[in-house]
Amino acid sequence: MVETRPLTLFGNELGQFFIELPRYSTSAQETPHCTTVVKLLNFRWEAHQVSDLPVIRVDDNHFQVEREDGSQPEIYILPAGPGFLLDTSDYTFHIPPGLTNKPPNLIQLVRGSGHTYEHPWQQGKDVYVITGDTLQPQHGALPFRMFVSGEMLTLAIGRYVSAEESSIFVDFHTYWVGLITVI
Repeated sequence: MVETRPLTLFGNELGQFFIELPRYSTSAQETPHCTTVVKLLNFRWEAHQVSDLPVIRVDDNHFQVEREDGSQPEIYILPAGPGFLLDTSDYTFHIPPGLTNKPPNLIQLVRGSGHTYEHPWQQGKDVYVITGDTLQPQHGALPFRMFVSGEMLTLAIGRYVSAEESSIFVDFHTYWVGLITVI
């Protein structure tokens, strides 16, 4: 008769995940309850954390643009941590002249002394998970780990115009930009 046992998945406070594999005895002297624990390498389990992330909602109050009435745009306050959810569901982007019918295609995050990270924009998607797992470092930036208290970040949404789209230049055109202070 073949004995079967379930696999057990467990994690620790460091975000590491392990799987417990039952080991089967080949001798009568060995206990049948021996197990082997295997660490899962390069395994990310983000789903359980997403609901805990703070939300940044894109709006005109935080749009960093000069205002006719002289008022100052608001700055987002973000707690230190692994990331945030970027919600664009209630916002209509102001697309500059010359780029009509060219929707956003890129989210950029700039931290510190010019470390730039990018996340692709997807048409029809309104909420983005912005974490070290989803941000791609650019121009020699170190891999993103987490948001640290005291840093100021620039968050931009716009269109990357490639050489294929423009014979004149390659550039990022900003449709919306906001500032974030991490506390």
